[in-house]
Amino acid sequence: MLASSYIDHSGTIVDRTDEQFFLTDPNVFIWTHFPYDTIERNYDRWQLLDRPITLDEFNSMPKVTEYFFKYNLNIRSKLHCPLKFRIATEIKIGCQEPMRFKYEFFHLDSVENSSLNYYVFCQLKDDRLIGSFLVQPPIEGMFVLKIFSKPEREMIDCEQDVSIELNPTMIIVLHCEKARKYLEPFPLNEVPWGLTQKFHDYRLKFCNQKGPIIMTWGGRRRLVLESNETMLLSYSLFDSDSLEMDTKTIISRKDDGLRTILTINPPRVGTFKLIIFGMPKPKQKGKWRLPMLATLMIDCKLIKPSVYDPDVVIQKPSNEKNSKSNKS
Repeated sequence: MLASSYIDHSGTIVDRTDEQFFLTDPNVFIWTHFPYDTIERNYDRWQLLDRPITLDEFNSMPKVTEYFFKYNLNIRSKLHCPLKFRIATEIKIGCQEPMRFKYEFFHLDSVENSSLNYYVFCQLKDDRLIGSFLVQPPIEGMFVLKIFSKPEREMIDCEQDVSIELNPTMIIVLHCEKARKYLEPFPLNEVPWGLTQKFHDYRLKFCNQKGPIIMTWGGRRRLVLESNETMLLSYSLFDSDSLEMDTKTIISRKDDGLRTILTINPPRVGTFKLIIFGMPKPKQKGKWRLPMLATLMIDCKLIKPSVYDPDVVIQKPSNEKNSKSNKS
C-alpha cells in the first residue's frame, strides 16, 4: 500500500492512499495451483496463461517447492510423472550458480528413506551449472526421487560440512519398467561427484581425465594432476560400502615438479570412491586443514590374471604315498 497526502484549499492535510497488489507470475503459480471448476465453461482462463494446461498435464508435473523458484532453478529434462524408463534415466536441473545437491531415493510404497541412494549418481555438469541425477534402480517398480539443494555461496564457511541441511526442492515419481541384472551400486557421496569450486579456484587441471568416473579394464590407471604452484595434497579411498581402505598397495604417488601422478591399481572388480584434498603450499609451517578438491569414482570392470613368470619356480607339496613307493 502506498500513502501520500496533499493540502486542500482550506489548508487541511488530506491523506491519499493507493493500494497495489503484487501477484505471483502465472508461469510460476501453475506449478503449485490449478484453478478447476467443472460447472463454469472456459474456467481455464483463470490460469492467466497464453496456453492453458489440462488437469492431466498439471498432475504429470513434478512437485516443486518455493526453493525451486527462490534459487532460480529450471528443469532441463522432459519430465512426465511418473517418469517411465528402462534400465536408467537422467534428470537435469539448470542452475544460475553452483549448487549443493542431496537426494533421497526410495520405493513409492515405503516410508521416506535413503536406502536406495546407492543407485543414483549425482554430479555437476556444464561449468557446474547443471545438476545431473543418473538413476538406475536395482529392480523394476515405482520409485520416488526427492531432491534437496542450497547455493554453495551460502556455505562458504562450511564447504566440507556434509551434514549441513539442504532445503527440499523437488519430488519426482519414477517408473522403472526394466532393470539391469547384476547391477553394481555406486559408493555413497554426500556431495555431487566431480570437481569442487576449490579445484577451479586453485587453477588445477587433470591432464588425462575427463568427468568424475575413472574407468579401468584390468590395468593400472594414471591420474595426472597439474598445478601452477606447489601443492599440499592428500587422498582417501573408500569401497562401495563406505569403508575406508588402505591405499598403500592400491595408489602410488609420484611428484614431478608441478605435476602429481597417482597410479591406481584396484584390488578387485567393483566401484570405489577417491577423495582428493589439497591447497597451495603455505609459507608458514603449521597444521592445515586441506579443503576437498575432487571426488572421483573408480569403476573397475575387470581384473587381469597373474602373468606367468618362467623364472619363478612353484614347488608342489609331495604326496606321502608316492614318496614311500619311491623309497622302496
